[in-house]
Amino acid sequence: MAKGGSSLEIGFDVSELSRSLSKLTENITKAADVAVKNAAHSLLADSTPYVPVLTGALKDSGEVVRNGPGDYILSWSAKSSSGFDYSQRQYNEVFQHVDGIFAARWVDRAQEANPGKYVGEIARVLSLAIARSGV
Repeated sequence: MAKGGSSLEIGFDVSELSRSLSKLTENITKAADVAVKNAAHSLLADSTPYVPVLTGALKDSGEVVRNGPGDYILSWSAKSSSGFDYSQRQYNEVFQHVDGIFAARWVDRAQEANPGKYVGEIARVLSLAIARSGV
């Protein structure tokens, strides 16, 4: 500072902003987990009509499995009378009882039939969470 000059100090208390941003992050993280879970259940429901049916065991075995926050997978597990889990092979190949809309890669079929639906569901939930946060 030059001799005979003046100085001005300006300070800001950002603790409230920091708390608000922390709360926003927490709310969005929770909302994202719920949004992805809901989208996974919606995708499971939309996929089910495409699952091949002989006894119904494969179709009935579909479930949403949580691997961690915001990380969900769809899973099917059905075994033949000999104990062979045929769900993976059936998903990739559809080696029997194919008719109507039943097809291999039934999750892909559901996504193709509903373009943007699941991402849109997640985006809507996150938008609401942000709007409700008041930040």
